[in-house]
Amino acid sequence: MSTELATCNRLKEISSAYREKYLKSYPFKHIIIDNFFDKDGFEYLHSLFPGAKSNAWKMPSNVHTVNKRVIKRGYYDIKEQSLSVEARNALRYLNSATFIDFLEKTTLIKGLCPDPYLFEAGFHLSTSGSKLDIHADY
Repeated sequence: MSTELATCNRLKEISSAYREKYLKSYPFKHIIIDNFFDKDGFEYLHSLFPGAKSNAWKMPSNVHTVNKRVIKRGYYDIKEQSLSVEARNALRYLNSATFIDFLEKTTLIKGLCPDPYLFEAGFHLSTSGSKLDIHADY
């Protein structure tokens, strides 16, 4: 079985296993999926994540965020330009039709839109006392 097909099958299994938990969660719909990434996958993604003291971060100042950091924009005001090729590929996967389909099937929210421009998407860093209100970016 191809790696891609195995990944799709695993996402389908996770979606089926967690859909009811998501739909019945309180005080708002959410799920926690332990071990979503295997150890190697987690360590790889962790290696791509900028450290807390990195100059890759900016701290937005608006009514929806407190003490939260996001990746700065790079060349030509394009955020992905400030990321490594490996980080770009990881974020592209999370914006892919395969992953968006998994989210839609898990949450039963149809028409989710990926954010290929990483408007305020990408890596985020929240520390103790951080807050992000429920909001829409567009």
